[in-house]
Amino acid sequence: MKNRLIGLTIATMMLAPACSDGGASATTTPTTTAAVTTSTTIDASPGAVLYNEPIRGFPSCLSCHVSDRDLRTVGPSVIEMARDAGRRIPAMSGDEYLRESILEPDAYVLDGFREGEMPIAELTGAEVDLLVDYILRFAP
Repeated sequence: MKNRLIGLTIATMMLAPACSDGGASATTTPTTTAAVTTSTTIDASPGAVLYNEPIRGFPSCLSCHVSDRDLRTVGPSVIEMARDAGRRIPAMSGDEYLRESILEPDAYVLDGFREGEMPIAELTGAEVDLLVDYILRFAP
């Protein structure tokens, strides 16, 4: 029975690539890191991982800032943040605004949101840069 199972497994592995896209070889790479899925693309960049995973005991950014543009939970969606970052404070670029929002969340609180809701995570400058770059990728 064991040999039969091994033979069936090997046969399945040999036939599987031939069943996909007209016989072209296919490879599957399992992913073990957190990632954001957009259609069929998986983003496992350092910024995406920082955004989607808890950071040193703090909840993930995604737990409050979802990726659905029409859904507001605790904070604005990542799409809304990316779209509006450069327009929030006239003398600030989008990068500067997001950096300040991450490091000093109560410096500018949007209408409809409350002061003190966003935790101040202990992030390195490099981590803040990765998060800002990741968030700005959602800009239209």
